[in-house]
Amino acid sequence: MTIVLLVFASAPTAYILIAIQLEQQDLLHFHGDSYRKYRKPVPMLVRFVKRGSRQCLDHVTDSAG
Repeated sequence: MTIVLLVFASAPTAYILIAIQLEQQDLLHFHGDSYRKYRKPVPMLVRFVKRGSRQCLDHVTDSAG
């Protein structure tokens, strides 16, 4: 892999990771505690990695609908 390809691959990746953090701050500001409870058991990037308990997610989806 050349340096150009390495930069070309890492620059968008870094941008996406920074944008995700900024988006999560906006969502926390807009939705408050309900988003905080939703975010606890749900992973940020890799869907098959489990965090927290499933009960917290069920509580948030029940109260939203």
